[in-house]
Amino acid sequence: LGLDTVEAFVYPGDSLDEQTACTLNFLENTVSKSLNLMEMALTLQKIVYFIADRENIHSNFLPLLGLESGDLLLHKYIQLLALIPDLQDYVVTHDLPLNIAYELTQFTPEDQTSLLKLFSQMPFNRNKLREVITNLKEVCERDRIAPDSILQAKEIEEIVMHEKISPMDKCEAIRQFLKKLRYPTVTDNERKINHYKHELRLPKQMKLSLPAYLEGGSLKIELKVKKPSDLLPLSQKLIEISQAPALTKILEFL
Repeated sequence: LGLDTVEAFVYPGDSLDEQTACTLNFLENTVSKSLNLMEMALTLQKIVYFIADRENIHSNFLPLLGLESGDLLLHKYIQLLALIPDLQDYVVTHDLPLNIAYELTQFTPEDQTSLLKLFSQMPFNRNKLREVITNLKEVCERDRIAPDSILQAKEIEEIVMHEKISPMDKCEAIRQFLKKLRYPTVTDNERKINHYKHELRLPKQMKLSLPAYLEGGSLKIELKVKKPSDLLPLSQKLIEISQAPALTKILEFL
């Protein structure tokens, strides 16, 4: 480190009780370094163990860590320590937020191992990772099946092993597979809607968007123009698609 001296605090063995020692250790760590998610979990576990007064924890310790007070938040952090070690490492190296990391604690150690195997092979971004975890959990609870039976499905294995699909496209394919398991009717309807959208032959300056889960009763059409004259052909296209059977079919799904 290039240091000639290192400051140290030495206390006689009987001069500090456990609570005071924990407090001093906590203050030293919070000042000297920024804690990652797992270090935060371990720190909070020690605080809860040594500091019996929860009000003291909420009012004095959590603010120093930049956290809001609350037993639920404490629970979520400490629960992260139930993750298998390799998954804890994944949480840290991929800088996962608390809400995603906590969802992983809802799986058994065996299922965590299977999830880690998939995550290690696929470059999921945070949003796709969150959706994969949520859909997997919902399907398993609904159908009362083990996550491993889905994670080892032939469809997922074929996606992972496909040599001509890019890693990002594999992530999207897995996301779509799990979404179809969770929302079979919605997914099938989206496939049909995409067929009708293709029939409309919309120009690139025109975007048709559907509401989430096809709920809401209406769709949105956005136009992109650089000058006023660009509106003329787009307005003509709007008139054209307003009379198209494909648009009527799309609206029937909403």
